[in-house]
Amino acid sequence: MCKDKVENFPLAYGIRTKNEEILKTSSSGGIFSELANYALKNNIKIYSCILNEKLEAVHIRGINENDIKKMRTSKYVESSLGNILKLMKNDIKNNEKIMLVSSPCYVATIKKTFSESERNQIIWVDFLCHGMPSKKVFQDHIKYLENLYSSKVIFYSFRDKRYSWNHDEYIILENKKRKQSVKEVHRYKRLFYSNYSLLSRCFQCKYTKIKRDTDITIADFWGVESVLGIVDNKGMSAVLINSVKGKEILEKIKNSLYTYKVNIEDFKHGPLYQPTEKPKDYDLFWKEYKEKGYLYVSDKYTKIDAKTIFSTYRRRIAAVLKIEHFLFWIKYKLKRK
Repeated sequence: MCKDKVENFPLAYGIRTKNEEILKTSSSGGIFSELANYALKNNIKIYSCILNEKLEAVHIRGINENDIKKMRTSKYVESSLGNILKLMKNDIKNNEKIMLVSSPCYVATIKKTFSESERNQIIWVDFLCHGMPSKKVFQDHIKYLENLYSSKVIFYSFRDKRYSWNHDEYIILENKKRKQSVKEVHRYKRLFYSNYSLLSRCFQCKYTKIKRDTDITIADFWGVESVLGIVDNKGMSAVLINSVKGKEILEKIKNSLYTYKVNIEDFKHGPLYQPTEKPKDYDLFWKEYKEKGYLYVSDKYTKIDAKTIFSTYRRRIAAVLKIEHFLFWIKYKLKRK
């Protein structure tokens, strides 16, 4: 724990919503939803990313709770800004207040189009970004799954919390079946975490730094059990407050949150300090992708091992038996010992 002065930005917090329903359907601790709810209640127009009916990641202007639900949870795919810049300009012209939640590079790009006085009408929120995966890879992944299961994919979840706070993916098909095969559905996330599917510019990212150009930065608080001793595995948001405006917003929503002051050093996120590392055979991967296709490279570069399969199904079985929090606690105690 630490006692930094308010003016010593950034300030670091572990944050979790008190709303159990929001917590259950959020990727981590629910801070995005609480910020979005604050925006809706105060007639602040919120802009962020959704996965639309075509399974395309696109930014929209949120105006109601249904929009917020679509914005909730992470989208691990290259997104489009759509027409939000035009809409934001119009909102500013009409003296509306705005909240933008997006990747640090997109936030920086949009910021450049506004004057200093206009920027003050906008609440700028970014997130700690591992890198942006190519939308072509995601599109080919969807096509592969549709051919494999002989049905159209109508819903995709990059983060499923049903089996605890982690990275379990699943899809829903047009024939109403739900699939979350570790071997097949999880191909996409394995390419993401091995860095092969990331856009090449991500390896020279200028925004991997502690001093942020936003009001608030959000992420998952991985390792929170070691810092705060909270071992229920329900999810916790890592939050950086980067400005007076960000601090004022946190004060306004704090009654709906469990808030824990921590040190910045407690956040071990790589993107807070340096860009994601480029694989040595990254160029070969993309050469073979163009020549031999998605299935070939996903098999070659992200082979699934027994440890991954065992870990995934252990978590799923534990969740069904309702002992996942107990096992997580045991694991935490063994690590400390």
